Amino acid sequence: MQGNPRLGRIPGARSCEWRRFLEHRAEYPADAGTARDEGYVLERLRAVDELRAELDKVGVSRPDTEVVIYCQKSHRASLVYLVFEKLRYTNGQVYVGSFREWSRRMDLPVEA
Repeated sequence: MQGNPRLGRIPGARSCEWRRFLEHRAEYPADAGTARDEGYVLERLRAVDELRAELDKVGVSRPDTEVVIYCQKSHRASLVYLVFEKLRYTNGQVYVGSFREWSRRMDLPVEA
């Protein structure tokens, strides 16, 4: 539950796992000097064409598509924002309060 009074998502939100933007390697290099998680090297974004393809899968196919990026606390959303910056997509922004804030506002709807 991560400290949220309600579970779910912001209405209209699409799921986009942040790890899909990271380079994946079968073997983790000993000299990478960074954390690893399930085979993903957390130091490097994938190639630009691969990043665009991943965004396209969730409906962000144009650089001017307006997108609000969020997660539980904004830390994973920040990585996705870096993808937007790298691709020069102009209308991506992070919802800093993220779902922690949203779920506490009982006047705001939540989808299951």
